[in-house]
Amino acid sequence: MIGIYNASALVSMAGLCFAVATCALAIAAELELAIPCLIAAGVCDLFDGVVARREKRDAHAQAFGAELDSIIDMASFGLAPVVLGFAAGLSGPFAWISALAYACAAAQRLANFNTTGLTEDETGAKYYTGLPVPYAALIFPLVLTIFRVLEVEAATWLAASYLATAVAFVTRVPIRKPGGRAYAVFPALAVFVSGYWIFEHLGGI
Repeated sequence: MIGIYNASALVSMAGLCFAVATCALAIAAELELAIPCLIAAGVCDLFDGVVARREKRDAHAQAFGAELDSIIDMASFGLAPVVLGFAAGLSGPFAWISALAYACAAAQRLANFNTTGLTEDETGAKYYTGLPVPYAALIFPLVLTIFRVLEVEAATWLAASYLATAVAFVTRVPIRKPGGRAYAVFPALAVFVSGYWIFEHLGGI
């Protein structure tokens, strides 16, 4: 059993730890710290595949890694964003409908990916079907940052963003798999948004 906990699996598990921290901090009303933790979970998910491709793993370790990644994705990007959303102001019937639709769509999206995987065009470019669930680690921190900067009452618009994301998860629209520049752009954006919220926690910017 120990042998399957290679470097990529440990990166995935680190992402799960950040997701747990997101939930705990959100429940404790520490929104400014919960948001960077969700972003960190997304960064771990972005790079666990990179680490996996650089290490030698047997068939069992590869199968284990794929299952582990999917389970962690549901916790990190299916459940944690919902907990964060309620801490950020989701309330009322529309919010509950949006949050439940979001969680169910995330589970469906992950199950669909586990059974169908990626598609590939004639150029060799790979595509997801529907929005990948880990994008939640970028979407909701950005949405909440915009609301905070513009001083917008978040409740209704936040609920709408969860519902829109749920629809994007289950749509049949192809989404190209990120690569190359994405591994620089996404972390840079993550640092910027996380920095904003950490400074907010420390007293404002």
